[in-house]
Order: sequence, then C-alpha cells, then structure tokens
Amino acid sequence: MFKACHSLLSMMRAEVFAQTDFDFVHLIPRLRPNSPLRGHTSIVRVYVSGRLEGGVVVDLGLLRKALEEVVAMFRNKVVVPDYAVKSMGEEVEVACGKYFLRLPAETVVVVDGEPTIEMIALIIAKTLSFKIGRCSSIEVELHEGARLGARVEVICDGGSEG
Repeated sequence: MFKACHSLLSMMRAEVFAQTDFDFVHLIPRLRPNSPLRGHTSIVRVYVSGRLEGGVVVDLGLLRKALEEVVAMFRNKVVVPDYAVKSMGEEVEVACGKYFLRLPAETVVVVDGEPTIEMIALIIAKTLSFKIGRCSSIEVELHEGARLGARVEVICDGGSEG
C-alpha cells in the first residue's frame, strides 16, 4: 500500500483540465478584410496547474462551473472589435468596410482590438484566473472547428508556486 506523505504532496505540481463547446461568430476585418465575418463551432479545453493542496490542484466542480460561466459570455454571440462599433444602446451598430450590422446588444461581445481566436482564448484564460484563484498557470486551448486553434497561457498571481 502506498501512503503519500504531505511533505511530498506539497512539492508536487499537477495539472487538471475541463472542456466544453460553444458556437460564436467573430468579426475580424483587419485580418480578413474580404470575408471578415466568421462563425465557428468551437471546443475549449482549459488546463489548470499548481501544487497539490489537500490532494487537488483545484476542485473539478469549481473548474467546470467557472468554465461554463466564462464561456457563456461568448456562446451564440457575435464578437466584434471595439474600433468597428459605431453606436451602443439596446442595439449595437457595427460597421467596417462594406459590412454594416445592427444587432441586439445582448447578442454582442465587444473586445479591445481584433477578436482573433488567440485573443478570445486569452480573455477566457484571464477571466478564469480571477474566478479560480489558487493556481500556477491556466492554459486555454480553443479550437475553430476540427483543424485549427490556438493555445495561450496565463501565469496566475494567486499561484501556489513560490
């Protein structure tokens, strides 16, 4: 029978993950000027690493709940760059080049700069780092369909390393 001693566990680093999926559309006019409106069915996988405390890095139920809350910000939404927003109210008017969109405000997410897959993954990672707290790092892998994606890492301030 193996009995782990607490001093050994406190020196170990481990990683856990959770994943979900969601659909979204993003407007990326600077990156794709001829076809800036793109829709995706995405899978997002989040890896959280840190020291084992009480035998866990982070409670998996907490991680799953936090991931669903963060992804809900983007699920079935249109993600647009701040520079393309012309007016905001009950409706958001977005214009870039030959494209003009008028959308209900609750269906739009406005981000600073171009809402690339990397930037969306970074927003997810940073928001999760505030929700989860105790960890060393959070990596977010965000897939645009089956063949493309991005992976970003955020080093957590409330980390268990140190």
